[in-house]
Amino acid sequence: MAKNFYEVLGVARGATEKEIRSAYHKLSKIYHPDKFAAVELPSEVREYLAAMSRRINAAFMALEAPVQASKRAEVVKAKPIFVSPQR
Repeated sequence: MAKNFYEVLGVARGATEKEIRSAYHKLSKIYHPDKFAAVELPSEVREYLAAMSRRINAAFMALEAPVQASKRAEVVKAKPIFVSPQR
């Protein structure tokens, strides 16, 4: 099963990091199971909320992983390879 992470978050394929993050936060607020913790809901609804929350988190992590990897690479590049000792 091919997952379309952009579709899960409801953003276009060429969406920016800011748009992806914004969509993630918006959907997380809607579907997070803890939001309805105090409300009596049927088990099917609770399972649906949990499943949607997992899908949203997985989509965000998949789309955010390359961005985070490039940020880590930039940090590694910024560190000096060799530093001479203080005199």
